[in-house]
Amino acid sequence: CLESPGRGCAIAAFDKCPSLTTSTSFSEMQASPSLPASGHKHVSCWEGFHCVSRIGKFSTGHIGTVDPSAGKGVANPDAPEYEENCPGTDGTWRPDEYVVGEGSGECDPAKHDCVCVSGGSSDSTTTDTKGVELVRGWFDVQPPSDDIPIPKRQLAIYPHYAIRLLPQYSDLTSVSGTLGQVTRLPRQDWIAKYHQLAPRIQAALDELKTDLEEHYKNDIQDKPFVCGRADWPEDKPSLEANDVAAVKSQIRKFQLLSSDCAMVRDTASKLIAELDDEAFFSAAPGKTLNCNLIAGTKRCQQLNCYRGSDDMVFRSHLREMKRILDQCRPEADIPTMAEVEKEVSHASHTSESGMGRALLPFAAIMAVTSDKNVSPTARRQCCVKNFL
Repeated sequence: CLESPGRGCAIAAFDKCPSLTTSTSFSEMQASPSLPASGHKHVSCWEGFHCVSRIGKFSTGHIGTVDPSAGKGVANPDAPEYEENCPGTDGTWRPDEYVVGEGSGECDPAKHDCVCVSGGSSDSTTTDTKGVELVRGWFDVQPPSDDIPIPKRQLAIYPHYAIRLLPQYSDLTSVSGTLGQVTRLPRQDWIAKYHQLAPRIQAALDELKTDLEEHYKNDIQDKPFVCGRADWPEDKPSLEANDVAAVKSQIRKFQLLSSDCAMVRDTASKLIAELDDEAFFSAAPGKTLNCNLIAGTKRCQQLNCYRGSDDMVFRSHLREMKRILDQCRPEADIPTMAEVEKEVSHASHTSESGMGRALLPFAAIMAVTSDKNVSPTARRQCCVKNFL
């Protein structure tokens, strides 16, 4: 039955194919996987589904390493509520799979300890108790095979929340500077990470905005020729090719980080019950932050994501910069592959001597292979095509 695996083979690594009949129950079908290479029976969630696990079995705080004893102190072992993430085959909480078994750190299909559910519900409602959200609704539940219609089930789920783990010492003004990865965390862990990351996010946005404003003033505003190929020999661009790439990289990073900032700001207002608890210090190491300050203090009440009415001029300049830089043409001294091939073809037909046929193509080829702005693939194509 696994010779033609599709997403119906979400239950991984059968020792032998189970005998499935129309009377086989959902729990029986979930319990049928056998040991994969890792030594654990497991179920993998389909694309568009994620795993949730029952807090009556595993308690709360589903991140990091799975603690099999965490559920022993649960007041109500039969609690039907779920939380995002499930015990994975590597002993950590995972969003995309769960281990099958009856042990304390495993999911018993008969008790529906873990299920793969759709990313959302069209009729869900969210209750908020002092910042603790619980989402109730009818969710699509992954069946054990795509031969079976996807059932719906009424569930109550404690969600996790997204936040970007911005590196502390990443220089975002550099092309190589990284924004880090986005992760999802339970409420209490998200709040703790928020107070750590909020000053870092604000400092990065402040630095990018300052740098982009300087580029606009010095290199874009009222400049007749910003970048690309000159129409006249005496024209000099205000930005060289490498600078264009760096500024475009800064624009992309600012836009993405500003969007993340707005999401973090909205999430903080939902999860943190008291307004005072939402505040964070307005100074990063060696920097003063341009955040929304609490009156009469040096503490930030909220992140400043540069999306307010007083930022309209800056964001207009940002759009203008991106439009101009996106229109830049290639530099004249960097021949394209088509130009090189044309020169090679012309030289091979017009030169009378063997030396002439070699020298003219070689000069064109060297223009490509010696320039750092030409991709390695283009250099290889040029050399292989004309020398071999």
